[in-house]
Amino acid sequence: MQFGRLHQLLSYAMTLCAIGALVLSPDISLLTSIGALLLVIASWFVDPYAPLLLRIKHAWTVAAVLLSLLLVFDVANGGSVIQAAVHFLLYIVINKLFYRRTARDYLQLYVVALLMIIAATTLNPDIAFGICLVLYTLLATWAMTMLHLRACLEEQQDTPRDGVPEGRLQQLLQSRGVLGRRFFWRSSALSAAIIGAAIAFFIFFPRIGFGLFGGHSRLGLAMVGFSDEVQLGHHGTIRDNPRVVMRVITERDKLPRKPLWRGSAYDRYADGRWSQSAELRRWTVALRQKDRLFIANHAPGLPLRASPNYIRRNLLKQDIYLEPIESTILFAADRPVALELPRQLRVQRQRLKIRGAPLAELRSATRRSAGSRYLAYSSVTQPNPQTLRQAVALKRRRLQRFVQLPADLPRRVHALAERLTKDRPTLYDKVVAVQRYLQQRYRYTTTLKHREGREPIDEFLFETRAGHCEYFASAMALLLRSQGIHTRVVNGFAGGKWNDYGQFLAIRQGDAHAWIEVLFSNVGWVAFDPTPTASTALQQATTISFAERVSQLIDAIRLRWFHYVVEYDLGKQVAIGRSFLKAFRSKRTATGSQSPDRGSWRWPSIAALAIGLVALVGLLVWRRRRSAMVVPKTLAGRLYQRALSRLARAGFSKPASLTAREFARSIGTARSELAALVDNLATAYYLARYAKVEDHVPLQRAVEAIEGALSGNARAVTAKAKG
Repeated sequence: MQFGRLHQLLSYAMTLCAIGALVLSPDISLLTSIGALLLVIASWFVDPYAPLLLRIKHAWTVAAVLLSLLLVFDVANGGSVIQAAVHFLLYIVINKLFYRRTARDYLQLYVVALLMIIAATTLNPDIAFGICLVLYTLLATWAMTMLHLRACLEEQQDTPRDGVPEGRLQQLLQSRGVLGRRFFWRSSALSAAIIGAAIAFFIFFPRIGFGLFGGHSRLGLAMVGFSDEVQLGHHGTIRDNPRVVMRVITERDKLPRKPLWRGSAYDRYADGRWSQSAELRRWTVALRQKDRLFIANHAPGLPLRASPNYIRRNLLKQDIYLEPIESTILFAADRPVALELPRQLRVQRQRLKIRGAPLAELRSATRRSAGSRYLAYSSVTQPNPQTLRQAVALKRRRLQRFVQLPADLPRRVHALAERLTKDRPTLYDKVVAVQRYLQQRYRYTTTLKHREGREPIDEFLFETRAGHCEYFASAMALLLRSQGIHTRVVNGFAGGKWNDYGQFLAIRQGDAHAWIEVLFSNVGWVAFDPTPTASTALQQATTISFAERVSQLIDAIRLRWFHYVVEYDLGKQVAIGRSFLKAFRSKRTATGSQSPDRGSWRWPSIAALAIGLVALVGLLVWRRRRSAMVVPKTLAGRLYQRALSRLARAGFSKPASLTAREFARSIGTARSELAALVDNLATAYYLARYAKVEDHVPLQRAVEAIEGALSGNARAVTAKAKG
């Protein structure tokens, strides 16, 4: 490929990686991403030397000023400063792609691309950023090396003011033999060394974690059922939504067949809508804090004042990675007893402030602008039926809200409840009778036809006889309430998909679910799910397709990215340091049958050794490449080396960091006449090496002129060279 075309291709690829790292962030709108991509593609097919571009150059400047004013106005009205900066960077990079004329233009393009990568480090925590960063590093090494060569070539020729290459420069840019395969292999080795050094720097450089850019807003997932009120019929609209809401690392064998992930709860029903009573929404419940645990609820079968050690030993532990959603709800397996925050810096802990709510909900104090991680401890064991049968009726005034019914509830709903429960002697038997009736006589579906003006639950029970989880839960709640049984509706998630690659449970938006809780006098609130079990059971990995397995593999990699990169902090660094120190001490003190504990330090040691070897090999290849660029094994290279050797003996050694033209300028400060001869040498050498000029006579004469000048015959030899 032609040198100029290859340089353009690499520059575009590198720039696209930088743009991708930004626009793949959830903070950047889809419209902005598509617009930027279309303009980048369009710039590839536009001739940067077209006269039209010169005529509209001032229009780009005016547009930049207008865009700046618009972005300043947006920030003044509460917009994000970082997003405004991103939009301005996108504008600049697109402008430079349209006006890519000289090496200076490409250099400015590279600087803006680097700024975009830096901005992406705060905006895009996903693994997509890591992929874009690795590709950017590889392509940037190639592109910047070629930029340096292009700048040297332009330096040898007088580039017109409008930047249009002419003469020899045009020939060099169109040449196909400037670079070979070894260039790319050696540049790749250099990139590997850079990446290895960056990883080592990332692992061992102390993490401060001020969270300076951690407060920028990020749109949360719009989830149905986790606001102050819920309209019947909404859950069915997201049943097939595969987007993951949270990932749970837990012991699989301790999970129930149909795990329920508790979220929000509601006590009031009217007009086909569940909501929380106004007085409840204003309440907050103080959580008991002990040994880093936020103890929130009591679960059946637990001691009234369970200790942190008891909770950690006997309850199901869940390590939960929760995506940002448009709610303050914190989810956990039913029934959640306590939450715990991972050991982090104080600034990081302030991002998730846990509080309780009257209906046993767990919430954060504010909506989360980023993903959250917390540990939850839950009691997932249902009380024994014999224990529940011993419960007695409750008639407390403060519990009246849990038997509230709408005034317009049809009489036949009461009659149905009476018929289902009249022969049941205990509270538990009445609840189970209603639950089984709904599970066996009604069909689960997400396609509903509701007639305006009809009471939704009455229509579900006596006409459609089919619905999704909201209808089943609401019907059971109203039937039980009509018999004076204290009931509330709960929204959350049910089931999930187990990820065999990452060993975690992925809960999707489509797993959103509703069920009820019934109050028993001797144990408290107990969950009952009237929805047919087939729709909410835990999905096993053996039942999924190949495409879903690939999706699970990607999701497992993303979780590891979050854990080992995004969440990498000072605490993890200290842990790594302690593991090295522990391994070192155990090795020194190991005697007889004792052996050092290598489990905690083996992989960090291997990783550090591999990074060091890659960096060393890359450095050696880079040094060899630099020397090879100075002295190629060709006739032109040998002639050029002959002149450099003669100059070195005279006290003018050429540093490897200087180009031939820069070397000539450095000599000019001492001997101007010799500098002119070295400049002629550089011109002849560039023509012979890069333009593939087969006539080496000009280069031969330039070498002889330098040798003559250094031997005291400068005038005669110079005249010969000019002749």
